[in-house]
Amino acid sequence: MFIPFKDLALVGCSVMLCAAALTAQAEEHNMNHKHKQMASVQSMAEVVTTSGVVKGVLAQTNQLKVQHQRIPEWDMREMQMKFNLAPGMQASDFKEGQPIEFRLKQQNMMKFTITEVIDQ
Repeated sequence: MFIPFKDLALVGCSVMLCAAALTAQAEEHNMNHKHKQMASVQSMAEVVTTSGVVKGVLAQTNQLKVQHQRIPEWDMREMQMKFNLAPGMQASDFKEGQPIEFRLKQQNMMKFTITEVIDQ
């Protein structure tokens, strides 16, 4: 089967245009997804107030394990997590089983710091 060069060139151009359009569409989708993620992170409250129970005192790393209540501002369910303590706060000042109400700051996706204890 003989295909004239002009027809072959036309098919090749069509394929390249389709590929370029698909690539542009994929890039636009990725950019929209990244913008939505950034907007979601930016809309999160920087500091929230919550309560919980101290489940572990990690004096060597100056951290607490806390079973905290649900945090609706961050769409976070109730769970146990390790929290850093702000400068000036000492893990040794807390005891396992102690209920606390505290302010919590999220510094990045997985780093949380107790900045203030409201009720000890």
